[in-house]
Amino acid sequence: MSENATLKYVHQDHLGGTSVVSDASGALVNSIKYTPWGLTRAGDVPTDKKFTGQRLDNTGLYYYGARYYDPQIGRFISPDTIVPSPANPQSLNRYSYVLNNPLKYTDPSGHEVWIGDVNVESLYDWMFNPFLMDWGTTLSTGKSGCHSQPL
Repeated sequence: MSENATLKYVHQDHLGGTSVVSDASGALVNSIKYTPWGLTRAGDVPTDKKFTGQRLDNTGLYYYGARYYDPQIGRFISPDTIVPSPANPQSLNRYSYVLNNPLKYTDPSGHEVWIGDVNVESLYDWMFNPFLMDWGTTLSTGKSGCHSQPL
């Protein structure tokens, strides 16, 4: 680390996206605002992890692990390889992003919609199709709420 390097803290919004960078004293250094579908509305932050904590590449697409998302059109650019919940009509469009509700949900893997730390498809199946649930998978995919990833 150089002599002029300063410690900075990256803060997330309710969807896990980078929204504010502060210095060691807590003063605002950078901030960014997004449209509901992930386009940058104002500002910038010094990391490639942006909307919902995903990496924005130089093509303007976000990489979600299983596939790429285009914030210009608010859709994935390739179909989901699985239909997460056939009982939920919103999941039948395999290009849609987060059941068409980007203010509430995230999709960290490109395959499953989450609200906070809960898998939405599992919750939907549990409420409307409890006999079709794979409880072992549901319990094993729970999230701790604490994430550690390098910037």
